[in-house]
Amino acid sequence: MRLLAIAIVTCLIASTADSGPATNPSTRYEFKVVPASNDGELAIKKFQVAPGVKVSLFAAEPMLANPVAIFWNI
Repeated sequence: MRLLAIAIVTCLIASTADSGPATNPSTRYEFKVVPASNDGELAIKKFQVAPGVKVSLFAAEPMLANPVAIFWNI
């Protein structure tokens, strides 16, 4: 279950990654938060899980916008 959660968060972070640094280092970044999408819910519908196992989306855009750190308390 933890592996599934890590995979979902990793995919979400990869999909919201910035394309690279600004051409001028002194330029301030303007962060934009994209509207929520249903990609996570669509992906969950394709999962094959054992009977009795519940899969839920716990973090997605805009709840997880521009992440700078993730702490897993395992």
